[in-house]
Amino acid sequence: MADGNTDGDDSDLTPIRIDGAERRVVWQPFDLSISTLVEQIDDGQLVLESDVQRPYMWSNTRASRLIESLLLNVPIPVCYFSEDDDGHYEVIDGHQRLGSIHRFVKGEYSLSGLQALNELNQKRFRTLGNREQRTIGTRTIRCIVLTQESHPEVKFDVFERLNTGAVSLSAQELRNCIYRGPLNSLVKELATDANTLSILNRKSPAPRLRDQELVLRFLAFRADAMNYRPPLRQYLNEFAKANRYASPQEAGDLADAFHHALSNSAAALGSWAFRGAGRASANPERNVNAALYDTQMLNFALFPTETIRARRTDILREMHRLLEMPAFVDAIRGATADRARFLTRIRMLSERLAAIGLDNGLAEQVQEAEAREP
Repeated sequence: MADGNTDGDDSDLTPIRIDGAERRVVWQPFDLSISTLVEQIDDGQLVLESDVQRPYMWSNTRASRLIESLLLNVPIPVCYFSEDDDGHYEVIDGHQRLGSIHRFVKGEYSLSGLQALNELNQKRFRTLGNREQRTIGTRTIRCIVLTQESHPEVKFDVFERLNTGAVSLSAQELRNCIYRGPLNSLVKELATDANTLSILNRKSPAPRLRDQELVLRFLAFRADAMNYRPPLRQYLNEFAKANRYASPQEAGDLADAFHHALSNSAAALGSWAFRGAGRASANPERNVNAALYDTQMLNFALFPTETIRARRTDILREMHRLLEMPAFVDAIRGATADRARFLTRIRMLSERLAAIGLDNGLAEQVQEAEAREP
């Protein structure tokens, strides 16, 4: 799984579940001076460095051209911020621009590659003349803040539309912006744990925070799987928001549950954990299948580890049988965010486990949930 991809079609075009009256975005425009922006970054009011998996990437030459634009009074594109519950602003669009300005004012690089103002090449902020320093400090940038009053899910959708980089942020990268807090830190910690990396067969975490989203999926489904409703993105957002400020005790319980489910999955299936059958059927696929991951983690989490280890041969046999059943394959391959397919794959594995004397009760819970469907 070197490339970090996950099989299983998680694409979901289900409309977000928000009443019309709540579909609002509250925004506030500000024209902030460079000196104010730098001060706010320094004191933490403006969060420039986040857990988003897109580090500062501009070369010093490209950053220098931005500084030159400030000095020439060339308009700078609008920056977008998100206001969190504590009143801090998270940079959603404009990270590279503001990072370049902050780094220059703090003396981290000298100007290079300037054309219109080539006499300033090799200059650092502190070696510029007073006029140039004042010009930079007093230049303003239009900043639009999406306030805390905006509905979180509509706000999330707006951020997706605002992504103007060469590679748009993934849903999990956006969650890192919007739902920073103890839960987000825990998810990051669990995704980079040695045991997690081992079962995912990787030396380092997958790009675009894919592993963090896998962790979040288990925690969310474990909490309320029977009431899952698509879209999956909104379901995960709601869990992340509701549990954003998990207490140390709550975070510890979540970590224990994740480690237990992960350990049991590895004990039950070894290299087959979270993977479908390859082309030859005798070997597991290379990539993790996210739908299988959900199914196995939820089912195996409900058994003592010693029970799983004692029945590993039987469990592996039943898993292979499932991977040959068209209904199960359909539930882990196509439109996997669909509620019916989600419940089907959970139930089918639970039934196969019950057939060998390992009843975790999930099949009955699924049947009750399905019976409540309108």
